[in-house]
Amino acid sequence: LIYLPKTIFQNLSHLIQIDLSSNQIQSLESSIFDNLSNLNYLYLSKNRLNRVYLKNLSKFNVLDLAGNQFEIISDREQFKNMPIITSINLDNNTNLKNFLLDNIKILSVGL
Repeated sequence: LIYLPKTIFQNLSHLIQIDLSSNQIQSLESSIFDNLSNLNYLYLSKNRLNRVYLKNLSKFNVLDLAGNQFEIISDREQFKNMPIITSINLDNNTNLKNFLLDNIKILSVGL
């Protein structure tokens, strides 16, 4: 899987968990997860992502971004209005140079 249309989750507002791990996804539309108000867990590990934008997901808890190509992670820019991210996994992002995460309770970064 390389590409996801931005409307793929449009009528699935009750989704709690999405696992898109172990694909070849290079980018995601900035609005792809916008209507998923019940989303708690998002697994995007082992792809080719270098950015992801999440906003207004009030129940969101766990984000797995391990094994991608992120260089910079910032909750101020990439995770807007998301007060309860409890865990983010950035392991094996060998290009990761900078991260600014103010509101994360558990952070795993293994380069």
